[in-house]
Amino acid sequence: MVLAAFAFILFSVGLLASNALIFASIPVIMYLAFAFIQSGQFQPELKISRALERTQVNEDDTLQVRMRITNLGSKAIPLLNVTDNLPDEIQDPKLTSASFSFPLKAGESRDVYYVLKARSFGVFTLGPVTIRCEDSYGMDTLESEVECFSTLVVLPRATQRLTHFKIGPRRTKPWPGEIVARKVGQGMDNYSIREFVPGDSFRRINWRASARAREDELLLNEQRSELGADTMILLDARPISNIGPKEDSTVTSSVHAAISISDKLLKDRNRVGLITVGLFTDRIYPGYGRRQYNKLILSLIKVRPGEFVTFENIARYLRFHFSNLALVILVSPLTDDESFNAAADIARMGYELMVVSPNPLDFSSVKPRRYGRNYRAEKISLELSQLVRKTNILQLRKINIVVVDWRKNEPLDHALSKNMRAWSRRAELFKNYKRAG
Repeated sequence: MVLAAFAFILFSVGLLASNALIFASIPVIMYLAFAFIQSGQFQPELKISRALERTQVNEDDTLQVRMRITNLGSKAIPLLNVTDNLPDEIQDPKLTSASFSFPLKAGESRDVYYVLKARSFGVFTLGPVTIRCEDSYGMDTLESEVECFSTLVVLPRATQRLTHFKIGPRRTKPWPGEIVARKVGQGMDNYSIREFVPGDSFRRINWRASARAREDELLLNEQRSELGADTMILLDARPISNIGPKEDSTVTSSVHAAISISDKLLKDRNRVGLITVGLFTDRIYPGYGRRQYNKLILSLIKVRPGEFVTFENIARYLRFHFSNLALVILVSPLTDDESFNAAADIARMGYELMVVSPNPLDFSSVKPRRYGRNYRAEKISLELSQLVRKTNILQLRKINIVVVDWRKNEPLDHALSKNMRAWSRRAELFKNYKRAG
């Protein structure tokens, strides 16, 4: 445009002055005319492919991506700009850029590389690719998008292993597990002694007790049965339950906690299911094994804060779809009355309920400043919020609900192990109460 304006001015001045300036503008006008004629013939043909170093990575990992651009046309491209459109969660400007500029000859292929960093877990789509081509005259520019897509699965970072976390629900299932039941079966703990019956295993004979018994009498050890159970993890990812930045929010901590708990329960040979309440609500029926763990992981990494359904009828939903559950584990920061009411309703339906609650006050950005103008008011409001939370948790514990108040800097295994003793004592008191009644 600048060159065309210069030629027009030169030609106009030449006409007015009636001198040789008019002849000086002729080469410029001829150049512009030739460029205009050639511009309509500039139709680049490109083929773009993308190859990822790995299609599945862990959170905070880096990976290299290769893009191959091939010029399928019969003419060279003097200047080509290629930009890959990437989600913000998996790119880091400090590493490398996903935008490249270079010339490309006819039939030539060029490989370009850039590095991604998975700063957040989830399933992400790379693409489309934006291309911008310029001809040799600088007069014609074509911009378009190439539909080249790739999928990258980012798993949450390695969560802590739970070594002290064991469940002891009242109802168990007939398959082997790690829950010690109050009946005879295959297990490690001795339950009683009885006479040997033909067909019993000789390995279970108690030789010391048999030596003290009368002649020709063999006594056999009986063990407590160790069984499994059906458990359901209920994850709260509503907007009101999302406090703090995305990389370190209550929902992110809840996802990591759900992964650790499901891993431990599956290793103890329990069947584990999942219900997520958020932007993408999902339901997975209880199962066991490595395949079930992969299902749970792929569902949990898709969790995003949102409200597709509410907690209002979650107890009836559980009763309708999962009536034979031994234990329900609710992972929620308990930020509103609806979550507390949902927990109480689940317990009233007859389920054994355990609540793992990341303390939302630890994730809040509101921190009283020592010398701030509103320091006293902010401090009082936080103390009142903490008092209300403790009161509501105490009300849940009174109806036989195990509530784990998980602080931000406290290991989950330590927080759970502290409540296991209280849970065992409550279970024993409940059994004694049932016998007395």
